[in-house]
Amino acid sequence: LREAPRDSILALMPLLDAQLARADFVPGNPWNLRAVVERNGDSAMLHRWSLRMARVGLRSMDLVGRQEDLRDPELRDSAEAGARLMLARIAPIRGPTAQRTRAYSYSILASVALARGDYRRAIALTDSTRVGRCIWAGEATRALAFLALGDTASAERHLLPYAKAEWSGADTVRRLLGARVRDPHWLTAVDSTFRERNACRAKEQGLD
Repeated sequence: LREAPRDSILALMPLLDAQLARADFVPGNPWNLRAVVERNGDSAMLHRWSLRMARVGLRSMDLVGRQEDLRDPELRDSAEAGARLMLARIAPIRGPTAQRTRAYSYSILASVALARGDYRRAIALTDSTRVGRCIWAGEATRALAFLALGDTASAERHLLPYAKAEWSGADTVRRLLGARVRDPHWLTAVDSTFRERNACRAKEQGLD
């Protein structure tokens, strides 16, 4: 019921890291162990743990669109491997949970392609990232890829639902769209789309 003494944990961390690396696996409940690593591991161990989680497909949600994180070539490779692993595992499975996992796995592949500068591939991959009519896991990545290709008109359509939200590409979007993000008519459209999208998502997720 109490935290173990920090000195005791610090002494065990290198052994824990070595055992996990040797076994090349992630435990059945990796999130508690990741919390221990984040509280007590050094920066090198934190990086190794992040790569390990990505490689087995356990970072699909928190890496979507995270271009800052995906600047790391090792993390890009690990995330891509993890996404492909998850897609292989759920290939024979049907149902809403599998559909969501499939969409987020393709979102990771699209985010990796975007980070590598392969913008057209990123756009193509986002075609497979729809979870439902209103939930599109790769839409922000699709918008950033259009922006990178200089196609502001196509990007803007996808940016409206995200313009008010806090997400990893928001600063990039504001910079590339320039004065348009302060135009009253554009902001009105943003407000309207943001409300409609949230209401639609709530219904699809059974929250309404």
